[in-house]
Amino acid sequence: MTTYEEIVKLRQVLKEKLINYQGNKKIKLDIPEKLLEQIIFVNDIYKNKILALDFDLIKKLDLTNVSFDGVCIANLDFSNSLGVKINPQTVYQKDLQYTVLNGVTFTGVFDGSKIVGANFKGSINTLINPQTIYLKNFMNTTLCDVKFIGPFDDAFILKANFTGSRGAIINLEKLFEKDLCGTNLTDTLITSPLEDIYYDRNTVFVKSIKIY
Repeated sequence: MTTYEEIVKLRQVLKEKLINYQGNKKIKLDIPEKLLEQIIFVNDIYKNKILALDFDLIKKLDLTNVSFDGVCIANLDFSNSLGVKINPQTVYQKDLQYTVLNGVTFTGVFDGSKIVGANFKGSINTLINPQTIYLKNFMNTTLCDVKFIGPFDDAFILKANFTGSRGAIINLEKLFEKDLCGTNLTDTLITSPLEDIYYDRNTVFVKSIKIY
């Protein structure tokens, strides 16, 4: 069993090697997966699992077999990472808020997940039922490469961007507060008229399909 002191030393060695590494190929470390996780993650004073190294350094590694279960990933940018797999049910507090998820493969459902401000462009296997999202809140989310199943009834989509998404069927009259200010509805199917709906000059209806 590796001691805490040994893990700290290994972490420092790895940090130095990653700082000095200038190659483009991701580094595949020949060590047990659990040991690697102990090196790159650490518990904070509240026992939350956080990154032990700068994420730009960690992304120089091949992360194919690394588990992000229990890890605080909110606000992280996964762009230019390799092999990241995330189960939205098992990350810390199901919190994906303000993450950039380019290249991430999702392995679970989003029931109860917090996704405000998340950017799903370039993500893989992203299947979302709007009714199961935490508070049904899609504010400021970039939803490219998301496939939707289920309605947006009572959802809050202020400033969301649906460009490049699939399957979004929206009855505007059933939205929370009927607020579309700043929302980009490209690639959505709209099933109700715009009567009594709040929108502004930043609301985009181009390439949305209206069937009412």
